[in-house]
Amino acid sequence: MRLAVLPMVMAVAAGALSKYEYEVRNQQDCHAEYQARKGDILTVQYDAFLQDGTNFNTTEGYEPLNIVLGDGAVLPHWEEGLLGTCAGEQVVMVVTEDTQKVFYIMAVDVITRILKAAPSSNHHYGILLPSQGKCPEADRIRIGSLVTMN
Repeated sequence: MRLAVLPMVMAVAAGALSKYEYEVRNQQDCHAEYQARKGDILTVQYDAFLQDGTNFNTTEGYEPLNIVLGDGAVLPHWEEGLLGTCAGEQVVMVVTEDTQKVFYIMAVDVITRILKAAPSSNHHYGILLPSQGKCPEADRIRIGSLVTMN
């Protein structure tokens, strides 16, 4: 059982000293090659709560976040908490700044890893509208599935 609990790690975020701890829930038994690493694109749904339980930010009803691990676009403790996770897992994080606590629940839906950059092309592709034709049925993809694109 892989449990990632950090006892009050210190991080610097926006000039303020933050303490945070996190735990991975709904753990998947995925191979190490499928775990999130720097450079991967994680599709994440999340909720953020204040100490009194007020939900102040969410992706519910919106597109999930696409986070590139290691590019610094999200809070450093988010990146650390998501590093090593598998698709289908959930990271629960508590961040303490001064006396205020903020709670995050982040569900990792998809991990995308670009193995080789696509070659440049002058060809443009689109998706057919239902009225213009029909594409063959695709196999269903479940959480944790390995998808390879050529």
